[in-house]
Amino acid sequence: MSDDHLFLNRQTIQFLTVFEMQSLHKAADTLRISQPALSVGIRNLEEKLGAPLFERTSKGMEPTAIGQAFYHYATAARQTGRTAIEEVRARDSGELGTLRLGAGVAFTTTVLPPILRRLRDRYPGLTVDLLSGVGDQLAPRFLEGEIDVLLASTALPGLDAPGIRRQYLTNLPMYAFCDAGSVLARRTQVTPADLLTVGWAGFYEDESSIHAAAHYMGLHGLPPPRTAIRSNSVAALTAFVGGTDLVLILVSRLLDHATKAGLVQLPLAVPLWEIPVSLYLREVAATSPIAAAFVDAVQDEFRCGT
Repeated sequence: MSDDHLFLNRQTIQFLTVFEMQSLHKAADTLRISQPALSVGIRNLEEKLGAPLFERTSKGMEPTAIGQAFYHYATAARQTGRTAIEEVRARDSGELGTLRLGAGVAFTTTVLPPILRRLRDRYPGLTVDLLSGVGDQLAPRFLEGEIDVLLASTALPGLDAPGIRRQYLTNLPMYAFCDAGSVLARRTQVTPADLLTVGWAGFYEDESSIHAAAHYMGLHGLPPPRTAIRSNSVAALTAFVGGTDLVLILVSRLLDHATKAGLVQLPLAVPLWEIPVSLYLREVAATSPIAAAFVDAVQDEFRCGT
């Protein structure tokens, strides 16, 4: 049995496997049991809970609302087992274990480096696993237990679940940047309609920003912008926008980064939207002094300035 399954019974393990693979056949292969046996296990669990957990569809095993809710509790129990084993092993070996972090791309190169350096100085035996991406990408990995603390520059309603704490930090404004020689850079004022005359560069799978941009344009009776390039690398986006007429939308924390890359901030007639920045923390991880030290450091960083 995997370390992750210390506090899980057989039926809960089966449920998690079906949920995450969305297929009875694939789950049965992974668990090395027959598909009929797996079906019986899921059915017995549903009888204990008194509600269906899945619906069979053409796309596979789709979780019901009850299934979604039970998944949050099951993943919390799985993460508790993982944390317990890591803590026991760490005490036995004299090491400190692993801090699993997720962070938006705007923070991995700005906020986190000095914080993590100080944390490593304070806890030399600490291992840090850092996953970078937009909030929409990291949220599922947080729910599955790969991440214990998530710093995201967007609201993630899917994480409003049992066993998860959200700590709002601040709102950050978004700015528009372009190459100094582009058409828009020559204007004294750039309107929302002007922004639609060129392609946009943005982060890959950043659905929240896509919706925000569409809403921004919609307020002025305009269609959504056209995205010409997407990447999860700030360096790649700033390098690509240089020498083109593309517009790049970045959070204020990346202002210096964009400027150093040779881009200029556009003088917008109407300010862009703001985004909420929040820390999401698993309650099981909140007992760790290292996680608490990290959370305190992030809060201090955002209290000192946005």
